[in-house]
Amino acid sequence: VLIEEIKSGIPVNMDGFLIGKELWESFEKVSPLEIKSNFTGHVKIMSLVEKNKKRKDFSKLAEKYKNGGSTAIEREFIWTGWKSYIPTPPIFFEAVRSELMS
Repeated sequence: VLIEEIKSGIPVNMDGFLIGKELWESFEKVSPLEIKSNFTGHVKIMSLVEKNKKRKDFSKLAEKYKNGGSTAIEREFIWTGWKSYIPTPPIFFEAVRSELMS
């Protein structure tokens, strides 16, 4: 749902970063199979696979890294909606705690 919103032009805030349509389109243009790196740390490439669909093979990409590996994870469910998370401010908790402790 978030990706659909971004593609339609609605910017989405993810952990304080605003991701808009142009940024998302720039992500889609980059092919991970063309990455060139001398990174020697551990790399784990995970791909999400739809049930009963062909898996994309990322083993060649993983081999480009000294400590690379890849795995496919079968999708368990599909999001049908998005619920907004609105954190309760600490002031509210303090007010409740003060009231209960009185």
